[in-house]
Amino acid sequence: MRRKDLYILISVLVCLFAVFIFMTKNTRFESTLIVCERSDNKIKITYSKLDQAKQISFSTAGVEEKKLNFTSKSNDTFEFSDNGSAYFIDLEKSIASQIRKGETVFYQCKKSQFKM
Repeated sequence: MRRKDLYILISVLVCLFAVFIFMTKNTRFESTLIVCERSDNKIKITYSKLDQAKQISFSTAGVEEKKLNFTSKSNDTFEFSDNGSAYFIDLEKSIASQIRKGETVFYQCKKSQFKM
């Protein structure tokens, strides 16, 4: 009888593990928030799955959030423009750069994701 109980317990654990893996791979909603800071400014970028996103939500300190289109994007980087500034975000290195009138400013970024 003990051997049968052990088989049932192992089967239940394997099934729960399979269900958990299936649930993590099949998310219905995903949102990513990137907050980039430097001493005098802070920017926030929000998007859904990067490979499927067409727009981002972008805001800087003291400015209302707005929707912007990508200039270019890949798996770990993307670019966009706003008010004469070009922004380049490198997700792998967790840095952002802003180019405005030939001057480059760097930000340190933190990324957080929400999946459901």
